Amino acid sequence: MLWHGADGADCALVLRAVSHAATQFPATEAEKLSRQLQHRLGTFNLAPGAAAAHTNALIRLTKTDPASQDGGDGDAATDHGDDVPEWFRELTASAGVVMSAYVKGHGAGGGTTPPSDERMTAAVFTIGEISVQCNIMPPADCQTFIQALVAPGLVPAAGVVRRTTTPPQHPVFP
Repeated sequence: MLWHGADGADCALVLRAVSHAATQFPATEAEKLSRQLQHRLGTFNLAPGAAAAHTNALIRLTKTDPASQDGGDGDAATDHGDDVPEWFRELTASAGVVMSAYVKGHGAGGGTTPPSDERMTAAVFTIGEISVQCNIMPPADCQTFIQALVAPGLVPAAGVVRRTTTPPQHPVFP
């Protein structure tokens, strides 16, 4: 695999080169690499820069055209019709599972061990990254989970939105 043994910065640089050369890849190699990239994104343990590089390479390898997703008016597509790549659907569904488990694990009933804060954060970042790069709104369930995660007090035990330090006070304006 491309990223085995490489740190995030090296991986991002290699994937940037892959993105630029993607149109020249043989179809079978492009498909194989795109499956690997999708799998790696779906682990939700990549650093933001690596996730962005993986997404960019995946879009180019699968010839996903973000400009064609918006219907020409500049707004992100929301109908999730036939124009949405299958890998987008699969990754958002997987991220929805992670976010659901996180919310349920931190809810009043508890009971299950939620995914780590890092994994949940990576899932949210990945949803945002693929949505922005493809210009496609995430599915409604993902949007709902993200709202639940950022709404103060909605998921009381979740440490995602808590401020751990007070903001610095300006010396002139206390």
